[in-house]
Amino acid sequence: MKKLRILLILPLMMMVMPVATANGWGLPEALVPLVSNTNDYDDYYHLVDDYARKENSARIIMQSRYHNQLIAAEKGADGWKGVIYSTTAVYQPSEQSTSGKPKLTRIKNGFELAYPKVKELYRFEYISNDWGEMAYTLMYAKMGSVEIERKESYRYLVTQGTDSAMWSVEVTLENFNIHNMPRRGVGDVRRMRNVHSSIALYYSYDNVGWIGAQTVPGQKSGKQSYPVYTAPSTEASRAAKGKASVSTGDDYKLYLTVGDWSLIEYRVSLRTSRFGWAQLGKHGDETTNEIVHVPMLTAYDTYLTDDPNVSEYHQAELPAGTKLTALSHPNGWAYIYVEATVDGKITRGFVPQRDVVFDDVELPDDTGTNNIDVHSRSGDISMRRSGRMGSRAVTGSIRSVSGDIEIH
Repeated sequence: MKKLRILLILPLMMMVMPVATANGWGLPEALVPLVSNTNDYDDYYHLVDDYARKENSARIIMQSRYHNQLIAAEKGADGWKGVIYSTTAVYQPSEQSTSGKPKLTRIKNGFELAYPKVKELYRFEYISNDWGEMAYTLMYAKMGSVEIERKESYRYLVTQGTDSAMWSVEVTLENFNIHNMPRRGVGDVRRMRNVHSSIALYYSYDNVGWIGAQTVPGQKSGKQSYPVYTAPSTEASRAAKGKASVSTGDDYKLYLTVGDWSLIEYRVSLRTSRFGWAQLGKHGDETTNEIVHVPMLTAYDTYLTDDPNVSEYHQAELPAGTKLTALSHPNGWAYIYVEATVDGKITRGFVPQRDVVFDDVELPDDTGTNNIDVHSRSGDISMRRSGRMGSRAVTGSIRSVSGDIEIH
């Protein structure tokens, strides 16, 4: 009789146990198919979500030892499917001691992502854009004393105390980058706006950006491996300790071509992708007209990455005052594509747009930016600058092609 009671009690206990404990990821059971049909999430677990049983949309943050990823999912006739996967929308595990644990809250027609410890909140609503397409669009953000409010398409009002500036961009969950938001305030907005207009005006372009990316499917047979460099030259630097390479057996995205060199983006792992140049042969007409050469200068200590869309790994640290050549302003808003000299080698990559200025700046005498040596993360980082003071932000008057612009 005692055994019978135990057998009857066990099913009842299972019924009242929280749904999240029913699987190894700690996910609500309905969302398990999002991660169970691939080995990508074998080392991940559920961190937070805003799932509700009667709703057809949900947001989840999955975490592994080194990687956090936000997934926006929708329920259709065939069950739950992920529609947006973003690493740049959330802080990473290495930052959690500072950022604290994230919080997801369901709101009418959208959700809020918050990091209470650092007083940050981002509100997204699922709305139609100018082309009639639905997208999770940033409607409001607060980062300490800085507030951002969407006024209309491509128009955000950024306020900081009594100061304000208009930010002409459309931030969606797909292009949202939590690290490169203008959290320093209106000065960030003005720099981003002026960098974009300076590049465009410098070459009399209405818009400066990439050609549309072309997805090249992997070859099922005859696949080959090619070395990948940061610039179209075998003398340029090469990531992954000089071993970066791409296999034609894997899918990749093609952006630009110069002769037999192609600028591609390819996946390294779930938590890493890479932009680089490989000699893949002719890919149709050259697109060298998409590359410009505009002198730029880092206004703050910043970094260069070859992975702006996923890990944002710092391939090199760049002190304030480092001279750059802007090559393109990619679609989106967080980065510009530049060329710099790192460890004595030509290196191309992405630098946060908010951290650079058009290179027509009169630097203060005490910034000490006459000689700067930059050493990348491929070895020991060493940054040496001549002058009386250490690293600091660059301030001053910036004269763009359109006239005098003051950066505050």
